[in-house]
Amino acid sequence: MLTFPSFQSKQTYKIYKQSNIPQWHHMIFKLIILMFILETSRILEDFYNPFTAWPNLMRSKGISWGFYILITLGRGILAKWFRNKQQRYLDITDLIVALLVPAHQITSYTIASNSQNTDPFWVGKESLRFFGIYFIISLSYYNWFYMPLTVSGALIMACAYNLSNYKGEQMLWVPTYAGFIICYCILCYSHEKIKRKTFESEFIAFGKEKVWKEILNVLPQGIIAANKQKEILYSNEALCNLLNFNSFEVVNSLSEINRKVEIKLESYHKGGSEIMDMNSETIIVSNFAELQQQVWERWDSLSKRFDSEPLPNEDFLVFKGTFNSNGRKKTLDLKMTMKHFAGSVIVLFIFSDISERVLVNSLKHTLEYKNRLLASVSHELRTPLNGNMNFIQAAIKDKRISPGIRDKYLTPALRSARYLLTIINDILDFSQIQAECLRLSYSV
Repeated sequence: MLTFPSFQSKQTYKIYKQSNIPQWHHMIFKLIILMFILETSRILEDFYNPFTAWPNLMRSKGISWGFYILITLGRGILAKWFRNKQQRYLDITDLIVALLVPAHQITSYTIASNSQNTDPFWVGKESLRFFGIYFIISLSYYNWFYMPLTVSGALIMACAYNLSNYKGEQMLWVPTYAGFIICYCILCYSHEKIKRKTFESEFIAFGKEKVWKEILNVLPQGIIAANKQKEILYSNEALCNLLNFNSFEVVNSLSEINRKVEIKLESYHKGGSEIMDMNSETIIVSNFAELQQQVWERWDSLSKRFDSEPLPNEDFLVFKGTFNSNGRKKTLDLKMTMKHFAGSVIVLFIFSDISERVLVNSLKHTLEYKNRLLASVSHELRTPLNGNMNFIQAAIKDKRISPGIRDKYLTPALRSARYLLTIINDILDFSQIQAECLRLSYSV
């Protein structure tokens, strides 16, 4: 009975019961106010009843108020003492209250029979008041199935009360009460079933949301998801790391990002910081704040564009941006797109830190320039070096040069020139290899 209607898993049921405890506390302290209003109205009405027995009435009120305070304020205050065992405490006290309710009903109806006018008007009014009281009592339960039991008991007692006062002449009350009891039981079950199904679907959706948030949280890209009201629905830790925010700092709005860091946008795709909307109107943006402004001003047209089947490489608007971080310039790629999420359109901003990529590209261009320079300089160095070697060889062969000068000066100079030529040739070969233009010649 406790788990009926049932959940798909016991874990979901435990979480559901635990989540109902704060709602029970919120409700229980309001019920005493409803009872006070209903009982006060009864006392005011009894001033016009000439047959009211005030001593019996006040004794009845004392018993009733003691019972009301016990099952509302008393239970609520005691429940806070049990902390982690509140659910077990509420299950036990629900059973105790359910057993005390019939005793309270019998006592109240007995006193009312001795002090109430038996005129049909007053009897009908008293039956309605008793039903209201026990309907409020039924709301004080933590477990739903005690609600129809309490209301059914009140209706059965009201039926007995009417039969005793009308001396069995009004048996037509019985089918009416029986039909109401059946309908109320079905209503309580249906309400609890809908409530549990709603909680279960929300719990499953929350679990899925938790999973994809954990996945997005470990991505190196910073992510912002915002709705049409400019509220940030999600942002991950990588965004804080990229923009140098504190890890415990929560990004609540886009204006907060604009206030803390200025992201300048330098380019869009292959040229210019431009967006082409549905009407082919060019929008110039120079920073992230202006991009936000243009996106929200053209929200409908842009959402239609992204909602339609995108062309190749047009599912995102891509920007290149820069900003200063602790005195160091950072470069990033900023991608913007719009998607349907939870029945509405949201905008996604995806930030990727490309500072290292830009540095690598810069080094690559520097290396390419160095290779081109070496290839060019190597050719220019080899030409005069070959000329010098020819002059040295001619001087060595000249018979007018003394052997001492030839062996002491010219021969070492020729040897050094040939060694230098070998180094220049190797540099030229390596530069040609890197440029993928080295040609091999085979000879025997």
